[in-house]
Amino acid sequence: MKYTVDRIEGDIAVLENEDERRVKVNVSLLPKGVREGSCLAEENGAFRLDEASAEALRRKHYMLQQRMKKKKYPKIKPAQKNEKN
Repeated sequence: MKYTVDRIEGDIAVLENEDERRVKVNVSLLPKGVREGSCLAEENGAFRLDEASAEALRRKHYMLQQRMKKKKYPKIKPAQKNEKN
């Protein structure tokens, strides 16, 4: 099963799996260097950092950012002031 670290609250890490379900795990059960946003793989009850999934996620986010930069958004005209003489 693959997880992403959603957040770390003291000694507890909240992990989100591929089905967007959240699981609470004691930080002591996770590998050193884990932080919010880390990708993990669970095999036989042990967690390991999943660098391949992390790289795929970074690429996906990068591509989304590039698409948003290219998208044309309508310009919003500034509001005109109504001045009375």
